[in-house]
Amino acid sequence: MLEYIRCDVEQYGKNGDKTLECIGINISNKGCQEYKCYRFYVEENKMEFPYVEVFEQCSSLRKLDAQKINENMYRINYKVQKINDYEILKNDISHIFSKCIKTKVTAEELMEINLYLKKLLGTREEPLCVIGGKIYENQKIQQLKMYFKLKIFDYKKKKSPFLAADEKYMQLLEKLQEKYRINSLEMKKIEKVLIFSKKMGYESMQLGFNITDKIDEIKYYFRKAQNASKEINDNKEVFPLLNILNIGVSTSLEFVLNTLAKINLELKAFAISYNISEKTMNEIKLYYVEK
Repeated sequence: MLEYIRCDVEQYGKNGDKTLECIGINISNKGCQEYKCYRFYVEENKMEFPYVEVFEQCSSLRKLDAQKINENMYRINYKVQKINDYEILKNDISHIFSKCIKTKVTAEELMEINLYLKKLLGTREEPLCVIGGKIYENQKIQQLKMYFKLKIFDYKKKKSPFLAADEKYMQLLEKLQEKYRINSLEMKKIEKVLIFSKKMGYESMQLGFNITDKIDEIKYYFRKAQNASKEINDNKEVFPLLNILNIGVSTSLEFVLNTLAKINLELKAFAISYNISEKTMNEIKLYYVEK
């Protein structure tokens, strides 16, 4: 894994073609489960990606990024544009579902989440911000992904995006627990991470849903705050997070994380992941960028 990371940073980073967005590592009790190299969209490559035309038929979307993950898998993401028409956005989601995947999840369910977040946070923009998918080489969608912003956007007051009061995010967790039957033990972990993240200089960023025939996974993302101390030791902060989630720190995992710091990468964001079928917080996702 480390050799792949070094090669990708060299090829796509500041000293390469400058398309590197971030390095993603998924960690569970089994160790480093998955490595991803996220790159910004390159216009001339768009015809390589199946299903692009389905997304580009949606007037509410514009391309964000796309890449071939490996020999058998593609990833595409589209950004939701600033629109004030509920029906257009709902119809675009329905269009994507009808063309891409057989699922029990409806556009109405996702727009209900969108509306709840909009009212809870008091934001003027639609919280739904990114729609994407993982696609097999045989052009079958493996999974659709939906992401919702957790910051407040109020351009009439000419403010940068800002956070709601802490209790709003606790209310969101309670809503998720009720709707998706998150058990109380796992809920306590999520609440502890929410509290600890603030102490370590991170803030709520977005909520993500992985969708197949149903919603399989809920992800809560945190991003390093702009005013966070530059003296933050990434690993010193990551290890307590792993402890909260009951993820053991092996010697090999510790070596990987220490090596990332040595090759000039810093932790920019992380996400905790709740698997609905297994009813567990079984994974943490770490995202590193070049310093």
